[in-house]
Amino acid sequence: ERAINEALQGIKIGIQLPYGDTSSALSYLVHGPVAPQAVAGALAGVVAQRIVRILCDKCKKKEKPPASLKAKVGARRALPLQTFRPEGCKACGGSGYTGRTALYEVVIPNADLRTLLGEKPDTASICRAIEEMKIETLRDRALEMYINGITGREEIAEFL
Repeated sequence: ERAINEALQGIKIGIQLPYGDTSSALSYLVHGPVAPQAVAGALAGVVAQRIVRILCDKCKKKEKPPASLKAKVGARRALPLQTFRPEGCKACGGSGYTGRTALYEVVIPNADLRTLLGEKPDTASICRAIEEMKIETLRDRALEMYINGITGREEIAEFL
């Protein structure tokens, strides 16, 4: 409540919520103790993030993406003929990975989303609204990193 009240006064507030994506975090906020209209009015944006490991460039091995992945990806994105998997070498200490990078999903609410949030929608409705805004989701970014050989399939399994 305090954070929303301060945000309504123009103070920039950041809060951390234990949710895996922006639609779940927004659903939590509008179903909390503060009026959903107040949340919708005060909200500047929502960010969801995840950390994934980066494949070692010295030892990553080519592989054909599994057929089961095509069904999960659907028509939204074409899979390449090859992707990469971790192998392990001296450079990466045998793990197949060197370093980490972040995946982000950023939602800056537009007028339509603010109106929807004021009506106390369920998570599925929020998710559809975010999709209509053409927001690049954590899932989209995870698939992009896998397709581009930046990370392995195991790292993005939770998004599929």
